[in-house]
Amino acid sequence: NKFQFGLSYYKEGKYDMAIAKYKKSLIYRLEVEDKNGTAVTYNHLGEVYIKVDSLNKAYKYLQKALKISQEINVPQDEMLAYVGLGHYYEKTKQYDKAIAYYDRAVKLAKETGDLGPKMEAHNGLYQSYRSLNNFKLALYNHEDYYVLHDSTNKVESRKQIANLGAKFEVEQ
Repeated sequence: NKFQFGLSYYKEGKYDMAIAKYKKSLIYRLEVEDKNGTAVTYNHLGEVYIKVDSLNKAYKYLQKALKISQEINVPQDEMLAYVGLGHYYEKTKQYDKAIAYYDRAVKLAKETGDLGPKMEAHNGLYQSYRSLNNFKLALYNHEDYYVLHDSTNKVESRKQIANLGAKFEVEQ
């Protein structure tokens, strides 16, 4: 799957290769009219373009992701777009706009219970408020980020332990 390769390259910091794979994935998703997959791919393209400082491209892809995710009513994709747009505005030092998008992501995450985007949004809020010298709100969001980060790590550790236990039982 080209998208998964793009994700792997992104995590390795090989951004040009990630862009190439995401674009190939996007072509396929558009051909088969996979709107959800298209929105997710636009989100990831937006995020990688932020990393390489192609901010106009990042903004374009993130706006497309947001539009599609709202059209098809997929809150998880919408949250990712809000977080991505928060990153974009944070990178361009438009902290008030970044805060507005991060707040939208937090609100939606509270409704869906999705911890990943909520954690990312709180981290973005922390960074943005810190940049504005609003240390009270920066601290508040950093604490929320830390609690979410800690709880997601505990959940992941439990899954890994359960998988090891299951693997051990199978091998016995």
